[in-house]
Amino acid sequence: MLVLALGLTSCRGDAGNELAARNPLDCFPAEARPWIHREAAERAAPARRAAPGRRAETARIYVDRSGSMVGYLRSERESERPFEELILNLPAMLNRQGLASKYRAFGVDFLDLDTDDRNQLATRGFYSSPNSHLDDVFEAIAAERGRPALVISDLWMSHPSEPNSALGSLNEPLTRILADGRSIAVYGIAAPFNGVIDDMPSGEPAVRFTGAHPLFLVAVGTDEQLAALDEALFNAPTPHLAGAMANGQVRRTLFSPTPALAVAASADPFGAVDHPALQRIPVIEVPGSRIQQFRLDRGAALRMVGNRDGSSPTWSGPRAEGFARGSVWQGTFRTRTRVWQRRGDSCTAEDWLDGPRLPDSFWTQRGDSHSFMLRPDALAAELPEEGIYLIAGELIRTSLVRRGAAVTWMYDWSFGAGTSPNLTLPDNRPLFRTLYLSEFARLLEVALADAAARRPAPVQGFAVVVRLED
Repeated sequence: MLVLALGLTSCRGDAGNELAARNPLDCFPAEARPWIHREAAERAAPARRAAPGRRAETARIYVDRSGSMVGYLRSERESERPFEELILNLPAMLNRQGLASKYRAFGVDFLDLDTDDRNQLATRGFYSSPNSHLDDVFEAIAAERGRPALVISDLWMSHPSEPNSALGSLNEPLTRILADGRSIAVYGIAAPFNGVIDDMPSGEPAVRFTGAHPLFLVAVGTDEQLAALDEALFNAPTPHLAGAMANGQVRRTLFSPTPALAVAASADPFGAVDHPALQRIPVIEVPGSRIQQFRLDRGAALRMVGNRDGSSPTWSGPRAEGFARGSVWQGTFRTRTRVWQRRGDSCTAEDWLDGPRLPDSFWTQRGDSHSFMLRPDALAAELPEEGIYLIAGELIRTSLVRRGAAVTWMYDWSFGAGTSPNLTLPDNRPLFRTLYLSEFARLLEVALADAAARRPAPVQGFAVVVRLED
């Protein structure tokens, strides 16, 4: 048996000095990085993933300038004006992420504005377009691959069977956005409103309404960018918006092919361990990261073959707490396991060579839950030689449950022809719902399922280091 004098190995540069990698995860294979815990300081500035050859440094803020938006500027509650709060404060929120921003108003056509001109966006006369083409907006966002974008709108659209409806043209650009490495977060704000709501379903007259009416912020970006925006909204400089985020008055749904990647991976995915052949000890050290590590005694493990005492460490998923807030993630999954053997200490992915393929018997399934049992006897039989191994297991979504808990509010805030637009909020305020919002939600769900089918991606998983000793 090798003794522990083998010692703790560290990542070192060619000169023998410890390598200070910009990102500690660069010391591991790319496929394992999502499941390796980064220390808080390393997560403070979210990494922006731009499309190859292009840096996404400027976010576009699209503002709906249709006449119906005036009602949000006529609020009788001076302290509650979320429309103006978003317009005036989004540039600063984005700037804290290292993103510049430019405004693009949309109605019949596009109008580009510098951030310094945003004050005119808070004037009633600016909102005079007879309609807005949301399909053109999302087509433009889809065409600018890798660029973050935000849309402020009432998302008021006619039924897809009606002429000039944007809904019928939205599925393809939404799918392209979700398939190119970006995600979509929809924020719903029960905003104070005092104005006319027109473009009602065919045959119904315009309505003058005072009360709450949904205002939407649709954010497009990487999972990291959207997580940073969510944090910025919770810390908004205006007390009303920050308070509404904190007390749940602002609803959020995240449509992401990879809804767990903006959440810190667990440093202890297998929890406490009590097994005579498996000992928790430090094996490798990569400053800025943490990964659960074990010493496996092959002899002790093989002597326990067939002894299923239930003490083998187990990881189970999917775990709801491991997904970003408001994620649409429920569905069916398949499992995948990867193994690498360590052959160097240069703190690069090249240190790790592909190892043996572990059989599917390490996994079990019960209902919607998948469990990976780190069985010492099976590992000792499968790993070919003594050394340091990195094992990563993951779940890949194969289908999507429609109308899950995260998207229910979008259906509740929707009405259509022949149904009532009136809803009473929990605080007893009257809410005038959004026309065919449920269809927009359905298209986002369809687009997410299509994007996942085009580029299957792991949704949740774990990583662990094992040092096998003979």
